[in-house]
Order: sequence, then structure tokens, then C-alpha cells
Amino acid sequence: MISYGRPRGAAAWSVFVFGTAAMAIGVAGLVSPDFFLAAMNVPAADPGPYPRTNAMAATNVGAYYLLAACSNTRLFFAWTVPFRMLTFTVFTGMVLFDAAPSGLLGVAAWELVGALWTGSALAYEARMARRGERGVA
Repeated sequence: MISYGRPRGAAAWSVFVFGTAAMAIGVAGLVSPDFFLAAMNVPAADPGPYPRTNAMAATNVGAYYLLAACSNTRLFFAWTVPFRMLTFTVFTGMVLFDAAPSGLLGVAAWELVGALWTGSALAYEARMARRGERGVA
């Protein structure tokens, strides 16, 4: 059985913060799809269902991250690092090759910062565990 509580340790908190932000942005995008478009500097000419479908995906990802953080699912934390780095690389490449608006660079940067934060927190906690110190609160 999985037990939920408050996040324990820096890695869990990094995942919790990202999950909270993703869920908040997702809910805002569901309520106001124009929010998503404006935030990414995308023209609003008949965007169809895409802003809301992206917002729903962000909401779901936020929920996954929150549940992982509150259940201290450390393997999930580790999995997020390379995939967030991949997201940074793909989104940045899309902008550089004129396949996406420049507003996507903000999302790319957020993914990079999150990956580096979680990765460095996991490395720190592993060092503390090897030393026998308390690395996870």
C-alpha cells in the first residue's frame, strides 16, 4: 500500500513544486485557453481544441508529480530528470528551427531548471545516504 504525506527531502520538494505549477497552469488553461496562447505568444486565430487539450495534459502531469512527491516515489523522481532534459532539448530545437513560437523557450527553461534541481537534489541525497547522514527529511 502506498502511503501519502508531505514530501520528504529536496528531490521530493522539487517534484512537488513542479507538480503544483503544472497543475495550476493546466487548470488556468482549461478555464481560459487564451491564457495558454498568450503565455506562449501564439496567435489566437482559431486554435481549435489544442490549448485545452494541452491544459488537460498539464493538469494530469501535475497530478502525477504531486502524487509521486507525496508518496516519496524516488524512482519516479529519477525518471523525470532525463525526460525533462529531453523536453528542454526538443522545445529549444523547435524554436531554433522556427517550428514553434519563441514563447516556448520559457517552458524549455522551466524544464531545464526543474531537471537540474531534481537531479542535483537526488545526487546530494545519495551522497548523504552513503555517508550515513540524514539526507531525506
